[in-house]
Amino acid sequence: GHDYPEAAVAIAAAEAKLKANGEPIALQLHFDRNGGTDFVIYKTLLRNDAGKPEYIVSAAIDVTELKRTENALKIASQQLNTILNVMHEIIIWFDRDMKVVWANRAASEALGGSATAELTGLSCRELWFGRKDGSRCEPCVFRSILESGQSGNETLRLADGQIYQAWFYPVRNGDEVGGWVQLAMDVTEQERVRREARLRQEQLIQADKMMALGILVSGVAHEINNPNNFIVINISILKKAWDNIMSLMRDYARERGDFNVAGVPFSRFSTMVNDLLDGIEEGADRIRVIVNDLKNYVRQTPADFKGRFGINDALSRAFMLCRNMLKRASGNYRIIYGDDLPLIRGDVYRIEQVIINIVQNACQALKNTENAIIVKTYRDAERDEVVLEVSDEGVGISPEQMKYIADPFYTTKRESGGIGLGLSISKSIVEEHGGRLAIQSRPEQGTVVRIFLPPAVD
Repeated sequence: GHDYPEAAVAIAAAEAKLKANGEPIALQLHFDRNGGTDFVIYKTLLRNDAGKPEYIVSAAIDVTELKRTENALKIASQQLNTILNVMHEIIIWFDRDMKVVWANRAASEALGGSATAELTGLSCRELWFGRKDGSRCEPCVFRSILESGQSGNETLRLADGQIYQAWFYPVRNGDEVGGWVQLAMDVTEQERVRREARLRQEQLIQADKMMALGILVSGVAHEINNPNNFIVINISILKKAWDNIMSLMRDYARERGDFNVAGVPFSRFSTMVNDLLDGIEEGADRIRVIVNDLKNYVRQTPADFKGRFGINDALSRAFMLCRNMLKRASGNYRIIYGDDLPLIRGDVYRIEQVIINIVQNACQALKNTENAIIVKTYRDAERDEVVLEVSDEGVGISPEQMKYIADPFYTTKRESGGIGLGLSISKSIVEEHGGRLAIQSRPEQGTVVRIFLPPAVD
């Protein structure tokens, strides 16, 4: 008591309390000797036969090592919590009922809790997928961990688009699995980079193919031009010959009356042949234009945009070429020509190519022949632009696809032979004419593609 007056005072106070209420007491004392010593002192009353207190019995237990062990464990626990909380990876401890026992700060920040305590008690399906109806996820990777006792991993794709790679490690209580620890990393950005890398690789492969194709184009174009020149030259001779023949046949018809040619009355046949010859001539001219475009594309020479044309003329020409495609795709298509539209400066064949490509995309997007396609032209007076609009009631385009829809070689139709150049080339052609191409789409509701072109300036 002389060496430790504070301890003597504490013991005296404890004994006084013991005498006052008779309840046993336990007193913890610390002595600063030999590096510090801790005792737990127990005191209780012994009573005589009359039930009156007669003696105080004391017992002292040295708990120095126990205290040191407790302090060491407390420090180690604090250090471990600090380490786990500063880690960027999500770490969560689940019990056998699949409920959160503990989570680090990264888990709280990623999964919506302002404090880790807010996650405690949540089930794994509530925590990751927001499912509060009590239903299980199928298949349940967590359940398989508990049943097998083996570690595993899984990719978790959340409703908001986030992607996590997760690893699961069982926590054992002896031979029994009492829960598991989950380590998860946000790999959304890595997945996006990998996806773009795959896309770029496909683009490089396609670009290599296109380079090889470019080498062949000149030779192929030359081979196409030779027989086409025969058509162009011979059709003019045939038309002149037909005019002479028609003169003789009309004289014959006046003298003998109407007669059949190839099973068709001459009065109809004469008009039919003229239309056929004009069609052959127009087709040969179209082949010439396409071949020249191919040559220019390979040589990368600038196109001539000095011509003027009406957007309705370009639409009419394009419609003649894709009429059958529209009929097969939709029984509910409409072509609406706007009135009093100004002329456009540029290449009518190129704009026609753009229209055909967009209409073809609309046809391929339809789910059935009852879905509508509407193609119309009009003038945007506010912007002073001529507009061609193609709208369809097809499958639409997802927001993820929309980011890349106009990129070269990106296509959602690779299995059916698409190479992903249609919209990319169309966009380039429209921009060459000083215009712009805009796409609006909603999955399962359809797509609207608009071509905005500036009117020709005198």
